[in-house]
Amino acid sequence: MGGSLCRAAAAVGRYYSADADCTAVIAQDGERLVIGLSDAHGGVAVNLQCLGESVAVTAPQTSSVPHWSALSFAKRNGIMTGFRMNSMRTRNLEFERRATHEP
Repeated sequence: MGGSLCRAAAAVGRYYSADADCTAVIAQDGERLVIGLSDAHGGVAVNLQCLGESVAVTAPQTSSVPHWSALSFAKRNGIMTGFRMNSMRTRNLEFERRATHEP
C-alpha cells in the first residue's frame, strides 16, 4: 500500500457531491484510512482500502453497516481534485474537493 494515492495525505480532506447533496470526509485514523459520508438523511463511516494508486474501495467497519463502493480518484498537478464513486445503487457519482472551511 505504500505510496498509493488513496492512502497518502493527499487524499485526506473534505469532498462534496452536488448531485447527491452529500459530503464525504476522508481522514486518517491511526493506520486506517476512513471515509465518512453524510447527507440530510444521516451518515455512515467506513474503512477505505487501496487497490492501486488511484483506486480504493470502502469496507464496513462492522457487519451491521453493509456498505460497499469503489472510488476512482482524480488529481491535477499532484493535487487531489476529487473522486467518482460507484456502488450497488450509484454510478459515477462525482465528488469535488472542498477547502476545509467550506460547508
